[in-house]
Amino acid sequence: MTNVPSDRNPNDGQPRPSYQRIDVPRSDAEVKDLLQRTIEAANNSVVVTDMRQPDNPIIYVNQGFKALTGYDEDEILGRNCRFLQRNPDGTMDNDQAAVRAIREAVRKGRYARVVLRNYRKSGEMFWNELYLTPIEDDNGDVRYFVGVQNDITERVELNQSLERRVEQRTSTLKEQRDELEHAKERAEAANRAKSVFLANMSHEIRTPLTAILGLADVIRAKSTDDTFEEHISRIKAAGSRLMDTLSSLLTLARIEAGSMDMELEPATVVDVALEVTELFRSNAEENNLSLDFHVTPDARDAVAQLDAGALNSALQNLISNAVKFTDSGRVEVRVYTTTHDGVPYVAVDVEDTGVGISETFKPFLFESFSQESDGLTREFDGSGLGLAITKQLVEAMNGIITVDSVIDVGSTFTIALPRANGHEEPAQEAPGTCPIDARNAHIHLVEDNDNTVFLIKNLLGDQVDLSVSLNASDAVQRAQNEDFDLFLIDINLGSGGSGVDALRRLRGMKRHANTPAVAVTAVAMPGDHDKLLNQGFDDYLAKPFEAGALIEMVNRHLGA
Repeated sequence: MTNVPSDRNPNDGQPRPSYQRIDVPRSDAEVKDLLQRTIEAANNSVVVTDMRQPDNPIIYVNQGFKALTGYDEDEILGRNCRFLQRNPDGTMDNDQAAVRAIREAVRKGRYARVVLRNYRKSGEMFWNELYLTPIEDDNGDVRYFVGVQNDITERVELNQSLERRVEQRTSTLKEQRDELEHAKERAEAANRAKSVFLANMSHEIRTPLTAILGLADVIRAKSTDDTFEEHISRIKAAGSRLMDTLSSLLTLARIEAGSMDMELEPATVVDVALEVTELFRSNAEENNLSLDFHVTPDARDAVAQLDAGALNSALQNLISNAVKFTDSGRVEVRVYTTTHDGVPYVAVDVEDTGVGISETFKPFLFESFSQESDGLTREFDGSGLGLAITKQLVEAMNGIITVDSVIDVGSTFTIALPRANGHEEPAQEAPGTCPIDARNAHIHLVEDNDNTVFLIKNLLGDQVDLSVSLNASDAVQRAQNEDFDLFLIDINLGSGGSGVDALRRLRGMKRHANTPAVAVTAVAMPGDHDKLLNQGFDDYLAKPFEAGALIEMVNRHLGA
């Protein structure tokens, strides 16, 4: 079978043209004429330079080149292309990387593609995209260079505009970032200043309160008649109110600083609720109120995930408010189980028959420093922090707090905490307030405040062998020659060194390397407890303290 040439294109199935059927230029003259017309008609600028002649002069330009540059042909031919780099003021703009690239390409006879600044006859600058191609002769030597050029000024200016916008945006973002950094630094400085201020105020308030509250108890215990009972009670009440305000401020600061450590553990809610309720029984009786406590059968052993200290504080705030804002009637605390969105909870209601809360104030009820009566018409004392702290404590335990209230009828606050099923009721230990049994114990107190020394002498002096140093240096000197069973050390001891300095020097002595040391201090800001334990103290007691707390701590470390 004979193969017959096909006129079809094997790629697309279309008939393939045959050169025999097309009228194409065949003679050199026809080809030259076609090329001449094509180049002249091209929108691109085309220029040819002759490498055989000195300085590589221009020997041909098309109409596009003349239109691009504004020069006539007689102003172009015979010149080197560098005349396009002349500024209107006569200076040459030849210090461009693109110009150096062109020179290198011409010198080596290589192809180059560059973008450079050129200038029209009118002096106007334009961006020239140049494709420079060498043309070789029959011997392989470069004889000509052909340059094809395009005016890309609009494209370059658009890119430059975009770059400027990017730079401006970057600069703006940098300024904003710097401003945020400065704002952060200012906020941190303000926070540090606030922390220092609160720490100083805490120390300055706690130290005298320790003496006021402690000595009131001492006077009451040693008084043989009731002559000053009312005076002592008023001192205790005023001091306790001041201490409550300070504690609320510090608790709020701790929560806002994110340093309120919660230890959520399974605990029986009814135990905490009953303990707090009993704290306010005498207050309720003084106000002629009945204080009732009820537990549903299913809630008697109900265990929830909670922090016992946080729940204690939250319930104290609610029950204290209920007693304070109720003139007559009752306050009732109820513990029961419930569900919320299918999740089991243990709930505590604190219901009163008090003044109630208006609808307009309810949205602000849990905000810091908010009170429904304020200014010169204020009816009730208080800092306005209790409910704000309560809400944050409850939510930190993953709980819910709600309120239902009617003016002149009363209010019911409810705390609900997630139930922890499958846990046994934890054993509760009552704090020890028993007398000190180890009467031969030798305790050394390092304290520079006369009132605190006087108080601790009254509390411990007749039960143990108590000695006192007023500064760190004296304490260290005495400890070099005496054995002690326990150190009670204040932290702020004046210019002679801090309590931490004293402890470090005591620990360096062989005889006191393991002697228990308790920080008894007004340094009681968030984190101070852990910080002092990390610095070597065995225990921590914040001022002001209850007599029972001090005695319990002494008993614990003396092994009583």
